[in-house]
Amino acid sequence: MSATNERIVRRTNALLGYGGTYVEAIEGTLGAVVGATITKYMMTAVLAVPFLRRYVAENWLPPAGTGPTQSQREGLWYKCIFVATDKSGKVLRRVFLSDTRDVYTASGIYVAECALSALQMAKEGTLGFGVLTPMAAFGDVLLQRVRSAGVVVEVVEEATTGTATPAQ
Repeated sequence: MSATNERIVRRTNALLGYGGTYVEAIEGTLGAVVGATITKYMMTAVLAVPFLRRYVAENWLPPAGTGPTQSQREGLWYKCIFVATDKSGKVLRRVFLSDTRDVYTASGIYVAECALSALQMAKEGTLGFGVLTPMAAFGDVLLQRVRSAGVVVEVVEEATTGTATPAQ
């Protein structure tokens, strides 16, 4: 996802004149990261060969329209920490985002809330344009909608006049 995310964030920054650098990191244990990296490159090589790609699609992947069971979904959750720093490395803002629902349900909620935000902003005449991240496109409208849908969005730390202090 980071390759796709990075392109969208860079386009958003360019369209809105933010500038700056974007870096995305997905963390895990050393073994998990190494294993995921090796798997990624092996699958890329396998999927580059047409007959192997067909074999994988027919024998390894679940049929279209199927996904994890309810019990499998209940064990999934996520937590994201977004950190903004300036060029000197000083932390300007740290935002914590989490949801106790499974990722599939949460994804559906995000898509629905983005669509409702777009409708609301179009009605108000404030909808922007371009390939933007949802937060850049919908701003506070989306933030209020996801918070009211039960997503925890919390500014943990924000710089004020040169110092970073915990949010209250």
